[in-house]
Parts: sequence; structure tokens; C-alpha cells
Amino acid sequence: MVLVLNKIKNKSFRFIDFLPLLSILAPYFGNQIGKFGFYLFVIYSSLFTIVILLLNKKYITLKKNIFLLFSIPLIIMILSILHSLSVHCLVGLSDLIELYRPISTIIFLMYGMILYNKYEIIKFKDILFILVCILIIFNFIFTFLPWIRLEPFWSMSDYFGLSSVFHKGYASYRAYGIAGQPGIEAICINILFILLFYFKSLNTHKFITFIIYILFLLNFMALISTVSRIGLVFFVFILIFYSIFSKSVRYIFLAFLAIVFLFILYNYEEILKVIDMYSRGIDFNTGKAGTLEYRLNYKFLIADLLSIRIDTLLFGIGPSKDFLENPLRNPDSSFSVYNIRFGFLGLFLYVLPQLFTLFYAIKSILNKALFNIHERKYIFVIIVLYVYLFLVSNLDPGFDDIKLNILNYTLVGIFFGIITNKRRAHHV
Repeated sequence: MVLVLNKIKNKSFRFIDFLPLLSILAPYFGNQIGKFGFYLFVIYSSLFTIVILLLNKKYITLKKNIFLLFSIPLIIMILSILHSLSVHCLVGLSDLIELYRPISTIIFLMYGMILYNKYEIIKFKDILFILVCILIIFNFIFTFLPWIRLEPFWSMSDYFGLSSVFHKGYASYRAYGIAGQPGIEAICINILFILLFYFKSLNTHKFITFIIYILFLLNFMALISTVSRIGLVFFVFILIFYSIFSKSVRYIFLAFLAIVFLFILYNYEEILKVIDMYSRGIDFNTGKAGTLEYRLNYKFLIADLLSIRIDTLLFGIGPSKDFLENPLRNPDSSFSVYNIRFGFLGLFLYVLPQLFTLFYAIKSILNKALFNIHERKYIFVIIVLYVYLFLVSNLDPGFDDIKLNILNYTLVGIFFGIITNKRRAHHV
């Protein structure tokens, strides 16, 4: 950490290089200007990152085959737009704007490589730790504090929502934080948890460990305020998983159970309110499972709609939002969205880069001769991250949210930066 602070004084360190990652903290203004706020965020975050890429193009070491692999979703998207016209689905401007998703993937992938290649000499993981600290603290301020109606944060959080719908009815009791939507916010928080476990495995310094524990508590409080059952369940799975490999994480797990027990003991009435929030829509007497049942039923409905024709079964109906809203409302699950848009074959091809990343990470972590312990610990982060995203994307938008993609593909870009540098050094 001292090394990082000393290097910041050096001209080679430019804070501007890290602003694309920190753009996650920017609000959407969805309640004020609607969808235009989202499109505005996509434009300025992407353009600003492109500027950083141009200023640091000598640090981009993305191999041609990796670039082509991550270009497949863009090709699939373009072909699906053409195919949607053949099945008589209307394609509007908002559907064409969907092209930003695969394009932004490539942009932030290269951005992550720049961060690693440029700052490797000053321990990129230390800089990443500082950035994660900023993200968690800022997110806590605009997630948990508004949830308990603490001013001025409650009023200020109004600018972060993706839409005005989160200010109506039951949704108004859920925190959406910097991500702009409660479910997406929970995914973002769990990704930050995975990074915290990574930093804990690297540090033995008591002060840094203390900071990590504080960040863990703040992040957990932020997670609770989203009232995301899926997010909470996956958090418990992640915690149990890391507890198997780390003795110190077991202490965190025990501390987590102790905090929950004490909260129940001394705030019984408050915990009943929280339980009531988390049990919304669930009725064991009638067999209703709330939004989970709703999302699973959508998958069967999508399968029925696609099976009408062989071409729609294989290639979907394209990115037409008109079709998704009638007869379908836009599904929450990334894979459900991809399935209806690209069909079963298109779905496989669309997620092929993610499957390759997971496979390549597993293959790399087993190569102890080429990668040192610190590099393999980071590669383990990518493995856990992608297993989590693949699982959660069956229920929530784990792969197609712009802020999640900024965080996700920046981390993946760092991974490919490690791979490229090691391969190059090995062949020298």
C-alpha cells in the first residue's frame, strides 16, 4: 500500500486512467429524464473509455483470436436484427441501440488490459483494492443510508434510479444503490464480496485486514437493503464456499451469524419487518413462490413461443422490445432475454466468449509452473465470478447491464493481461 501511495506522486500514475471504472458511481437520472438518462450514461462512459484507450493504445495487448471471439455477440446481434424482420417483428431505434452491449464488452475488455499492463510495476492489485474501497463506501452511502431514510442521502439517491418505477409501491422500500435497480445492485455487491475475499487472501497486515472487515460489514448492510432474496442466497453460498478454503473466512462466517443473531435478539420487531419484505409474494399454503415462480414460468413460455418455427427455435426473434412486451414483459434473466432474442443456438454462440473465459481460467489456474501464487489467486477470482454470473443470469440480468459489464469486463481484461504477459515472457 505504501508503494502505491509513493507511486501516485510519480507522473506515471494518472488518476484519469481509473475514471472509466469509477464511472459506475455516476447516476442515471432515470426518475428525472427517463430512458434518456440511461442512454446518456452509456454514451459518455463508453466514449470516455475510448479516449483512455486511444491515449494508452500501446498498452493494449489483446490478441486477434480473443478479439474475434468477443466479437461473436456483436455479429449475432446484427444477424438477429435482420432475422427479426423476417419473422415480422418491428425493429425500432431502441432495438438498434442494443448493439452497445457487445461493443461495450470489447471496449472494457481492452480497458482492463491497459490497467494491468500500465500499472503492473506498482502492483495493480493494490490500486484495485483502493478502487474497491471507494466503490463499497460510496455504494453504502447511497444504498443503506437511503434505505433507513437518512437525509440528505435519501433524496440524493433519487438520481441513481434506472426508472421511476422504483419509487412506486413495494419497490420504493428496496434500495437500488449505484446500480439503479435492486436486483442488479445485489449482483454488484456480491461481485465486490468476491473481490474482498481475494484481498483478504493476499493480506496479512492487521490494519488492512481490519479495513477489509469494515468493508465486508458495509457491503453486507448494503446487500440487506436491496431486499433481494436471490442476492442474499448467493451471498450465503459464496460465503460458505470461501469458508471451505479459508480459515479466516470461517471467522467472517461466524461473525456474520453472530451479527444476525444479535440483531434478531435486540431488534425483534425490526427483523419481523425485514422478514416480511423478503417474504413478499410467497405463500406456502397456495404454493406461490413469488418472483422466482414468475421467472421460471417465463422460461417455459419463451420455449413455447420459440418452438413454433424451427428458425425461431434456433435463432430467436431478434432484439425487438415490442415483442418482448407483448406478449412478454422484458424478462429479468439474462439467459431468458438471450434465449428469446437469439434462440437456443444463438444463445450458445452469444455466451461463447464467457464460456471460453471460464474454461481458460480453469486451465490457467492449474498451470502452477507458469503462474505464481498471486496470479493464480486472481485467476481464481475470475473462476468464482463467472460461475456466479452464469448461475445468477438464469434469474437476474448478470451479463447485460452496462454497469455490471464495466466491472465484469474490466476484471476479465486484467485476467487476459496477465495471460498475455506471461505467455509472451515464457516465449522470450
